[in-house]
This record gives sequence, structure tokens and C-alpha cells, in this order.
Amino acid sequence: MYKIIREKPVHYSEMPQVNPIRWETLYRKDDVFEATSSPFMCKDFLNDVVAYHNTKKEFSVYSFNNKIQINEEGLYLCVTGIHNPEQFKANIEQAINTILFKQLCGLVEVILNDNKNIILLLPKVLLKSTFYMSLVTMMIRCCNYGFVIEKWEDFFKKDSPLLQIEHSFTEQTISYVEKNGFNLPKDYSKYWFYCGKKYNSDKKEILEGVIHDNGCSSWIRCLTNEGVI
Repeated sequence: MYKIIREKPVHYSEMPQVNPIRWETLYRKDDVFEATSSPFMCKDFLNDVVAYHNTKKEFSVYSFNNKIQINEEGLYLCVTGIHNPEQFKANIEQAINTILFKQLCGLVEVILNDNKNIILLLPKVLLKSTFYMSLVTMMIRCCNYGFVIEKWEDFFKKDSPLLQIEHSFTEQTISYVEKNGFNLPKDYSKYWFYCGKKYNSDKKEILEGVIHDNGCSSWIRCLTNEGVI
């Protein structure tokens, strides 16, 4: 079992979440993990981590500092509030990793450290885009409802958590990711965030609030408005 070293927790300003999962960034040194954030409910803080990874520009949103140290092999996270660790692990490996490896040549590693602290390793390819990060964390959250999810298509069944419990993905977003997974339109996969022609990653200005909220639904709304999809 790996040791996780934590300092006094910081309180972040967050909205309540339906799922009990809590996220916590880690940095690995040999067989010891150091927490580099406090646990948080809102997975959008990971969009801010993507921003620092791509620009090295530090900022703070709702008391969360985005300057997170990342290991060479990827971003380690500790997740707690997991309903059934073994099923959670199986869902990720079966339903997420199959399409993630096919489309982005990456895998999410799941380490069942103990019944409370589950360690995830997100490959660096997921840090290339807020779209990738938003999508993988939503699907990870959907793996934590006690449902058996054996393949990507199971996320979109009419009784699935994505359709019945979670509400941050719009109907257009659900339709798009069901069909395309992690694939973005060719001309837009170069952006690490995209929120219309005025706010995207080829602009010099970094707007913290725009980036924090730049999840899959923001991408799809803007691409639809642009007539791309």
C-alpha cells in the first residue's frame, strides 16, 4: 500500500455535486505520494491544471492554485468516495481505456491502494486539451454509480448515470461524444481550449473563468455556433 502525505486541507469554494467522488492531485516520489492539492468536488479545477501544463501561467480560481506538479508519466490523482472500488476499476478499464487507447494511445491506470484511497494515473495526452480532461473525468465519475459499464456505448443507455443523474453535458454534447469519443474536428484538435473565435488557446490572453468552465459542453456549443458540427 502506498503512503499519501497530506498537509492541512485548504477550503475551495465549490458548488455541491451529485456524485460523492472527491479528487486530489498527487506527485509521486518513488513509492510515496505527496498531495499537491486538497480534495475537491468540482472536476473543472482540472481544466485549470491543463492551463498551467500548456502555458506555465499560474492562477487561482476559487482558492485552487493551478500550478500543479506533474510526473513524467502523467497526472496522479487520489479519488475518494468510491462506491465499489473493484467495479469502478473494471468500468474504467473496460469502457474508458478501450476507446482512449484506440483514439489517443493512452490508458488510465487504476491503483486500488485501499478501500478509501484509489490512485489514478492520467496519461499526459489528456493534459493536451480541456475537452479531453472534461470528457475523461465525466466518464470516470459515471463509473462510480454502481452500474456495470462494459463498453463505451453503455455510458449512453437510457438508464445510465450520464443520461439520468449527471446534467453538465448537454444533449448535443452527449450525442457528439457518443459518436466521436475523444476525437475532435481535425482543425480544432490543435487547441488546448476553445470557446469561440474570441476566446481560444491561440490568443495571448488567459481568462481564468473561461478556462475553468471550458468543459465538453462549452466546446460543443462553440463548435456548433461556428458551424463546425
